[in-house]
Amino acid sequence: FFFQNSDGNAMMRLMIPSLSSNTALQVTSALVFLLLLSQGASSFSTDTAASSEAAAGMMSNNARRMTSEAVRKTKMYVASKNGRIISWSDLLPSSCLADADAAERCDDGIHPSPLDATSLLKLLPRGAYTTCRTIGRGTSVYQFEYHVKRLASSSSSMIEEGVLPEGITELDEDVLAAVTDVDKVRAQTLSCIKKCVAEFRNKYSDRMFPCDEFRITLLQTWLPRDKDLRGLEGSTNGSGTSGANIYCHVGILPKRREGEHIKVEVHGHGRNNAAAKDSQWINDRDRVESGCEEYILVNDDGEMLEGTQTNFFLVTKDGRVRTANEGILKGSVRDSVLRVCTENGIPLELRPPNIDDLEHASGAFISSTSRLVMPIHEVVVNVSKEDVSGGNPPQPATYHFPNCEVTKGIQDMVMEDILTHCVSIVD
Repeated sequence: FFFQNSDGNAMMRLMIPSLSSNTALQVTSALVFLLLLSQGASSFSTDTAASSEAAAGMMSNNARRMTSEAVRKTKMYVASKNGRIISWSDLLPSSCLADADAAERCDDGIHPSPLDATSLLKLLPRGAYTTCRTIGRGTSVYQFEYHVKRLASSSSSMIEEGVLPEGITELDEDVLAAVTDVDKVRAQTLSCIKKCVAEFRNKYSDRMFPCDEFRITLLQTWLPRDKDLRGLEGSTNGSGTSGANIYCHVGILPKRREGEHIKVEVHGHGRNNAAAKDSQWINDRDRVESGCEEYILVNDDGEMLEGTQTNFFLVTKDGRVRTANEGILKGSVRDSVLRVCTENGIPLELRPPNIDDLEHASGAFISSTSRLVMPIHEVVVNVSKEDVSGGNPPQPATYHFPNCEVTKGIQDMVMEDILTHCVSIVD
């Protein structure tokens, strides 16, 4: 683990080869604080300060946090539009107010029930979206800059593909710049995140655990809202086209259970436009069945590309890490995986593994914002003719990967990488 001062000069390298991921991270976090105290806070850059805040939260990695079941049950969610906190009754279609699944009865009548991020995205106009996470007890956003650039590039790609308001051939210059200019997107998203997280704390602080982290979903859209949706009409510009809007959704990032058996299924065809994180994918992708963590999508040649929400990696018998580099949505944690492999001399092969490779693999894992690096214990091959565009699908098979040292090492290194790639959201 490297420590740097504000000039970028390395000050110390800490090697912890024999400790578990959580223990090593706790030791590293404690040393970060000691180093900060010894050097003086003024000698460290903003990014280093953000890293120290992150380390504070990561020290308590084993402390109590909300589980997935608790997050779903409590329905603690906050949403905003262009930085303004919105009520669920303003956001939901009027038809939803009579829907028992979308409403809850309170002492003074029936009110809309807060929606999780997926349900919200299905209601809002199509656009570019991304999901990021906090670290350091909600004080910093991991890979913030990566998410900003992805929002801008996804928006640009979708607009080039013709995702425009009906009857419009091109967007107003101001609207186009608002959704594709990285500097404008950065300023808007950071402001929205800060306001939404602050509102969440104000509203739910008494129901949170101290070490809870936030899951933040951002949707950037230039399309008009459905007329059935109540209030909060989208902005318009002089040409009559829909203006640029950014929605922010904040909820608790659930803690995964220790020792879970992770099963994935090779099933489904890859995205049509993998260059963009398009919210339409929320509706198009198959719903993963209970008991299965993720579906791994294939191309026409039966090569394994990515998951519906994750990136996929295969570890060969000789310790090489193989993952697709084309036809996929490149996630922020994937970026970390490639970086730590390069820095630590782990051989990388940027090409999609094929299904036959599973027979000779020593391990496999997926990566995403909420999962970080998640080892796979079981891979079930269930490819249909439709998945390979009418070709000959491979025979069904099951592969087991009980323990992979390379995967474990990458998991530990990514945990350390988190501390040096975060942006503070605390004013």
